[in-house]
Amino acid sequence: PGRYLVAMHWFPPNGNEQTDWSYVRVLAQRTAQATLSPRKGPGQVTVSAPPGAEVFAMALFPGNTSSSLREYAAAERRQVVPASGAVVFSKLPTGQYRFYMAPNDDRPDETVTRSVGSGAIAIDLSTPSPEASIRGQLVNPATGQPWPWTRVVVVHGISCYTSYDGGRAEVGDGGIIVVDELHTGRYTCELVGVRYDRGTPYPATNSGFLPAIGTYDVTSGTQLNRDFPVSFVRRTG
Repeated sequence: PGRYLVAMHWFPPNGNEQTDWSYVRVLAQRTAQATLSPRKGPGQVTVSAPPGAEVFAMALFPGNTSSSLREYAAAERRQVVPASGAVVFSKLPTGQYRFYMAPNDDRPDETVTRSVGSGAIAIDLSTPSPEASIRGQLVNPATGQPWPWTRVVVVHGISCYTSYDGGRAEVGDGGIIVVDELHTGRYTCELVGVRYDRGTPYPATNSGFLPAIGTYDVTSGTQLNRDFPVSFVRRTG
C-alpha cells in the first residue's frame, strides 16, 4: 500500500522519445489502474547554437532531483543545428526541461534548465559560457586535514561529473587538485585508479574508484575552493 509514481516510455521511429507519468494510490487487497499516453503540449522552445551541434531537450521527471527514476523517465528529443543556427522544439508538454548542446568542435558542452509553459521561449547557446573549476586537496573526513601521502596513492587523479558534464585532474604540486572545464551544476567527485597501498596503512583497490564525500555546487565563471574528503579504511592484521 502507498502512493506510487508510474511512468512509461515510447520510442517512435523518428527517435524522439515520449513519456507519460501518473501518481497512483495503491490500497491493501485492491487493484489500482493508471492510463498513460504520450504527452503533447503547447510549449515551443527555439534554441540558438553553433551549426552542426546536437541539441537535446530532456523533460525532467517530477519529484526529487536526485532520484534515478527521474532521469530514467526523462523524455528526450534531439536535433542537429542547421546552417541557420537555430532549432525549434514544438508541442512540448508543460514542465521543467534540460536543454543540452553538444558542439561538433572543441567548444565546451552547454546545459541549461528552463520551465516550459504554453508560450514560446528562446534559449541562446551560441556563445560558450565561461568555465568553472573546483580546487582542493584530498582530506581525511574525520579531521579535515590533508592525507600526507596523497601523491603515493592516487594514480589517475580525481574525476568530477554530472549526468551531462565532467572533468578530470591529476594531483598537482603540494597535493593541490584543480578540476576545470566545468559548468554550472551539482557535481559528484571520485578518485579514479588507485594503487595498492604503498607506504600507507590504508588498503586501496588497484584501478578502483573511491568517492569523495558530498556534492559540489559549481557556478560558471567561478572557482569553488573546497577539499575532497575521502575515506580510507585502516588495514588490520
